[in-house]
Amino acid sequence: MIAELLALLCDPNDPERAFVKFNKNDQIVLLINNYGGLAELEIGALADEILIQLDSTWSIKPVKMYSGVFESSLNGPGFSISLCNLTVAAGECSSTPLEFLDLLNAPTTAIAWPNTSQINADTPRTPPTPQATIVTRPEISDSEDIKSK
Repeated sequence: MIAELLALLCDPNDPERAFVKFNKNDQIVLLINNYGGLAELEIGALADEILIQLDSTWSIKPVKMYSGVFESSLNGPGFSISLCNLTVAAGECSSTPLEFLDLLNAPTTAIAWPNTSQINADTPRTPPTPQATIVTRPEISDSEDIKSK
């Protein structure tokens, strides 16, 4: 099954899906998204098989791999595979693959991304001062008050 999925992504002769060319020394990033229903053990075995198939069949050795729940489907028992050819992308942008890797490694506050930035524990944090305005109601006279009997 993995071999067939990777053929859909990597086969340069497939006119329907061959959007990106992969050459032997291209720098590739692999992202395996767990839709939430696979156990860590399963996603680990899946990642291992994908790496074996990419290397043995397509001579692709990713320089970086992300594996986890990035976009979930409420515990859906499935996954997706994404490949990003940094060499081709950098060439299209007059950049370098290393610059793209630096961007992928940059701190972020995105919740599911693995390299999320963190608050420095040494930085003192002061709680915000509440700015609530209290409005009082006028007193109700005894004649207007509903009293329980």
